[in-house]
Amino acid sequence: MADTALATHIQDGTVPAPLAGILSRCLLRDADRRPRDLTVVADELRHVYAETVRRPYPRPSPEVVELRADELNNRALSLLDLGDVAEADAAFAAALEADPSHPEATFNSGLLRWRRGEITDERLVADLAAAGAGAAERWQGAYLLGQVHLERGDLDSALPLLAEAARAAPEDREVAETLRRARAGELAAGGEERQLAGGTGRVHAVGLSQDGRLMVTARAFREPPRRTLWTYLFGQARPTHHRVQVSDVTTGADRPELAGHDQPVFALDVSADGHRAATGDADGTIRLWDLDTGHCMRVLTGQHKRSVLAVRFSPDGLLLASAGLEPAIRLWDVTTGTCRHVLDRHRYSSVRSVSFSADSRFLASAYETSTVRLWDVRTGSRIGLLEHPERLWTVELSADTRTAMTCGERTTRVWALAPDLSGGECRHEFAAPVSWVSLSGDGRLALASSRWNGRIWLWDVADGRCLRTFEGHQDEAVGAPVTIPARMSPNGRHAVSVGEAGLAKTWGLPTGYAAPLYVCRPRPHAYLRGLETRVRTLLDEAEEALDRNRYDTALDRLSEARSVPGHERDSSVLTAWQRLALATARVGLRSVWSVRTLDVTGREPDSRWHPAIRLSADGRYALTTHPEAAMVLWDLDAGHVAHTYTDPEQPVYAETIDMTPDAEHALCVDGYRAVQLWDLRDGRRVHSIGTHRSTGASVSLNRAGTRGLSAGADGIPWFLDTVSGRRLAEFKGPTEMVEVTEGPRQRHPVQVHSVCLSADGRLALVALHSGRILRWDTVRQQQLPELTGHSGRVDTVVLSGDVRFAVSGGWDGTIRYWDLATGQCVRVLEGHSRPVSALDISADGRFAISGGRDQTARIWDLHNGVCLRTLEGHTGDVAAVSISEDGRRAATACFDGTVWIWGLDWELAAHEPADWDEGARPYLDMFLGQYGPATPAVDRLLEQLRHAGYGWLGPEGVRAELTRTAKRHSRRRRRLRMFRAG
Repeated sequence: MADTALATHIQDGTVPAPLAGILSRCLLRDADRRPRDLTVVADELRHVYAETVRRPYPRPSPEVVELRADELNNRALSLLDLGDVAEADAAFAAALEADPSHPEATFNSGLLRWRRGEITDERLVADLAAAGAGAAERWQGAYLLGQVHLERGDLDSALPLLAEAARAAPEDREVAETLRRARAGELAAGGEERQLAGGTGRVHAVGLSQDGRLMVTARAFREPPRRTLWTYLFGQARPTHHRVQVSDVTTGADRPELAGHDQPVFALDVSADGHRAATGDADGTIRLWDLDTGHCMRVLTGQHKRSVLAVRFSPDGLLLASAGLEPAIRLWDVTTGTCRHVLDRHRYSSVRSVSFSADSRFLASAYETSTVRLWDVRTGSRIGLLEHPERLWTVELSADTRTAMTCGERTTRVWALAPDLSGGECRHEFAAPVSWVSLSGDGRLALASSRWNGRIWLWDVADGRCLRTFEGHQDEAVGAPVTIPARMSPNGRHAVSVGEAGLAKTWGLPTGYAAPLYVCRPRPHAYLRGLETRVRTLLDEAEEALDRNRYDTALDRLSEARSVPGHERDSSVLTAWQRLALATARVGLRSVWSVRTLDVTGREPDSRWHPAIRLSADGRYALTTHPEAAMVLWDLDAGHVAHTYTDPEQPVYAETIDMTPDAEHALCVDGYRAVQLWDLRDGRRVHSIGTHRSTGASVSLNRAGTRGLSAGADGIPWFLDTVSGRRLAEFKGPTEMVEVTEGPRQRHPVQVHSVCLSADGRLALVALHSGRILRWDTVRQQQLPELTGHSGRVDTVVLSGDVRFAVSGGWDGTIRYWDLATGQCVRVLEGHSRPVSALDISADGRFAISGGRDQTARIWDLHNGVCLRTLEGHTGDVAAVSISEDGRRAATACFDGTVWIWGLDWELAAHEPADWDEGARPYLDMFLGQYGPATPAVDRLLEQLRHAGYGWLGPEGVRAELTRTAKRHSRRRRRLRMFRAG
């Protein structure tokens, strides 16, 4: 249309020929032949103007203004309208580089990546929550996150966020209309939960009818446990009786119990009509039940000699397939109870799962040896084979047999099956451990659940997109795992899931609502130029004030610069702010954002591997464990591996690690329980100090790397001289009596879960399974009073840099803040819904980061006990955390092999420059204890003081106080020697 109009104007002569040429080239369909950008067009227009009117263009050329995150976000949206997805992604990346927590760019970029299946909904929600928390207008972040929840189908999460946005911006009609429609149920459906009866026995199998109305549960009940070797090792007594219970999920009412099994029931299925159930137990017995009356209709015996692990009704209800620890699959006539076929007497592999096609003509079976076999039910012949990359857990066929899903403990695959079912092609692979999966009637959606982490996923099978992650059963995944079944309702609006504890949940499913992309308000060129000039002026003034040690002035200028729209997290402003942070004190948290995610293992790791991570003082390097190497050092600025450490003579992964702040040395315990010291600079193993008697180790280094502390679960920590590679002492803690299987009771040391050594190596903390924390004076090798208060085992304990306080976390879900001078718990921090597995404390001792088995990490202000931020989006339980001494970065490592790197931005408070402050005394005394007064390492003390919030102390004043203190210590030692000699 535009080119037609231009041609008309050219023809009637209203557009000069030179101008027409420029406009014609702008409208060319081939983008490569158009002018490169508007700067080229502007230059040509000036030339045309000068030639046409015979004088130069009077207005000066506008100066180029650096685009801020708002403008880059809008540019990306324009590129999307033009169909240039790659350039749009680049513009979004530039926007997030300019402002890592920009709400609109985070929303738009994340939403598009989620729709393309590049990230999960969890990751999008976590990134948006972090960006919204640091946004200038908090309501906008809440509104954008609410939009994402609506597209996920999560009305319960969306409504409070939309209501918050509506209260904060009552004049915004778009927000008000979205809230109205959401409350009316037009955009998404809500959920509910109901507690079903059934007791507290351990669940071995669960079955759910296809409409999600009936649940059948097989439970094992135990008598109150005695303190035996079994309970000491595994924490539970052997089961004494078994029950199969039936519940109505919609009403919570109980149906008649299915009584008859005297062995654990490991297999269970409900027929398509919901009137019958099949159960299989550990002695190979299969029973068919009438769910309306609770009567046993038939007992199928004499075929299975070992445990039955899978039973499945055919959709027409005429056949039952059963399989188990024996490799064969049996097909039963439900009416007569006779065995029609025995399929595949495979010699070595047990069968975990079976699935029928909708017409009952075909059957798929999942073997523990990672293969799926496809069968013709009428002839009993094998017709196809699928290969999964690991041990399988379950398999499911779509109704039209065009699609199959194979699920293991690490990955789930979607297969496009051949028309003759002879094989298939893997269409998508999800890094998710799945134990239960059901497909929608049209085969488009899959609802999958995990017995290992309690999660449920809704996937679009066609494009591989994770539509929604449900986390309602995470607390039920503690201890021995159990399958959590989930079904979609016939109308596709809801899903139903039932957990081990009998908690039935109804979830809203996505309705097709698509959140609109968000445009930032355009700003004039002159306005942007003015903002840029103002920020550059403030930066220059701040740099000058910093050079003159006028920290309060520098803080005022940088705070003003950060308040300029679009410059809150400008890279140059952040760099100046981080420089200022080394001369001020951190007093609060401004914002947190995800910098990058590292896939440490490249796959779901071995269950024996334990993730661990330590950050260098400057946050540039991270040392992690790895399932196929001793350790890996990552360059976090570049995002790649800097060095892999392995011992060719003994190639085994490290179980636990610690690293000096300068990233020069590391202490680890490997998979063979050997304690090793490594030089990270040249990749050399310096010492192998000894071997612990048990796994479950923990290690800690002092700041200089000259002393170490290590312990296995055997309860005997070692105090180490890492310079010479000698064991200096063993700290033997308390013991307890344990009943063994045979013979009299024996006394064993209480199991150790974590150790921590102070920066000067003079104090050791040891966290025990009993909930106590031991304290040892390593110089005198004396035990100090214990720290008590946890109600369960303590998994982690860390010391503050000045050794005045400690923080601990454990299985009671609490974090305790201890005053070591009094031995009292100052404060109890609550927030994690499951055990706290990892802790680290900032260099100034004021803030802490915790990681838990609820798949979250939290940042705390220890002075008031407030949780400043919850870091969500992790795809596994958080096993390790670390915070760099300079406070720029934090890291969280998960059991699934992922490591998240977070950027931290702090509120600062300035102090008047001074020569000395007694608050820094503990750091100076510890430095003297490690290095002595005559050492060139005094720069290390100055660096430590800057990280601890004492950067406002003058270097010359610190050196003078160091000399004075050293002289006092020397005189004291001389008097002590004279006293002992006299």
